[in-house]
Amino acid sequence: MLEPLTDLPAGVCGLRALGTVVAADVAAAIAGAAAAPGHATTKGLVVLIDADFDGYLAELVRGLATAAAAPAPAFARFALIAPDGVVSEARAHGADAPRIFPASQRADALAFAAGR
Repeated sequence: MLEPLTDLPAGVCGLRALGTVVAADVAAAIAGAAAAPGHATTKGLVVLIDADFDGYLAELVRGLATAAAAPAPAFARFALIAPDGVVSEARAHGADAPRIFPASQRADALAFAAGR
């Protein structure tokens, strides 16, 4: 499941990944975020992997990569924040997007998504 994150900097939309997530869930959540009020001023999307995430990391990364590679992506920047011990596995599933950050670098991920 993907649920909205709150208290993010201006220009950033966020989702928390918990439970089971498949690529179709990512596409649906991104479409919902893109339809939200204020999306026109949003540059980036951050997905935070929660401690309750059950797996399917490849599906999560693949869903974000597909969204980023779309002819007209809903967001200019895509970032995935993964637990520090999961970053190398997440990177093994991805290409250039989403950009993957360890949880210890959350501030850097938010700055990247905001275009700073």
